[in-house]
Amino acid sequence: IGEVAVEGEQVIEMEVREQGFARASRETRDRFLASNMTVFKGGTGQSYLRRQFGNALRVLMALVGFVLLIACANLANLQLARGTARRKEIAIRLALGAGRGQIIRQLLVESMTLSVAGGLGGLLVARWSVAFLLRLVPTDVSRLTFTPEIDLRLLLFNLGVSSLVGILFGLATALQ
Repeated sequence: IGEVAVEGEQVIEMEVREQGFARASRETRDRFLASNMTVFKGGTGQSYLRRQFGNALRVLMALVGFVLLIACANLANLQLARGTARRKEIAIRLALGAGRGQIIRQLLVESMTLSVAGGLGGLLVARWSVAFLLRLVPTDVSRLTFTPEIDLRLLLFNLGVSSLVGILFGLATALQ
């Protein structure tokens, strides 16, 4: 534990020398330098930021999920309405010799293109809104602890959800 305390002091001193800390008030800097480190087992996941912002982030996550469900329902309705409007076109394609598999593939490709484009648009909006959300964080909390980056896990999740939505709604249109 003594080694961790020494390293903790070194980390605190290094944080104060960071460029982002130059904006901090003298009181904030002194309070930060006087802080001490409490060591917990790694599996407990104790964090000051988690305690302070955990509930607000859960509410935000629930709201985002709700908006995503509304967007998916709207997309489903638009896809079904578009499929209904294209019945004549599809009937003509079938009469001219196109197979059902070809038509289903075409509808899936169209649906996947729309959903992946929507997923990429969502990533762009997320990237642009991070700066706005960070401005809502109280100024006495050091911005050095936040790393709002789009990482591989987020990209894979976005690709997975976009692909699933595209396949489901493309098949729903094709089956109609």
